[in-house]
Amino acid sequence: MGVFGPSKAMLKIDGYKTYIVVAAALILGAVDGLGIFNVPNWAFELLPFFGLGTLRHAINKAKDAAQDAAKVANQMNVAK
Repeated sequence: MGVFGPSKAMLKIDGYKTYIVVAAALILGAVDGLGIFNVPNWAFELLPFFGLGTLRHAINKAKDAAQDAAKVANQMNVAK
């Protein structure tokens, strides 16, 4: 997060972070499996943590959207 909020780069990849982690895992696995480059084990060990981090962010984002929808629905019921 930037000084005054999310950076422009993070806003551009919003919604694609999980796909980026999966693509990185596929590329690293293919490169290592084909013998093009010997990828260190720590790289494969870090990928699940990045994946879980993006999944956690998506769950929190969905939770916030559901809470906002519940507030709007509650306000509509009160207004009746």
